[in-house]
Amino acid sequence: MQWAPTSRTVATFASVFPHVLHLRPLDILLGSNAPIPFDPARLRARLEEPAIKAKIEAARVAPADMARWAEMVVGRWEPTSLRPFPDVNTDLFPKDEYYLNNIGTGLAIGTHR
Repeated sequence: MQWAPTSRTVATFASVFPHVLHLRPLDILLGSNAPIPFDPARLRARLEEPAIKAKIEAARVAPADMARWAEMVVGRWEPTSLRPFPDVNTDLFPKDEYYLNNIGTGLAIGTHR
């Protein structure tokens, strides 16, 4: 599981895992070496379980919002899917430095008030 703040993050993630789901509006990527069984109805049912619902409400998220998110698959890649992403991040030449990109905006780690 990975946060997907940029299209380059999505591209990099999709270049590594053979099976990928991209969910919005939270911009979450799920990756696996095996197929990812994604069943929106089952996820909605799980979100209604009392223990899970209590955690969602404690996070001040409306359970109905979470249920809507269960149907927002904006990307799905399988091993044979074309990855139309030419620009990926690498350890040797990282391009998405989240901390450095936010210097001067008040959003850098340790400076947000």
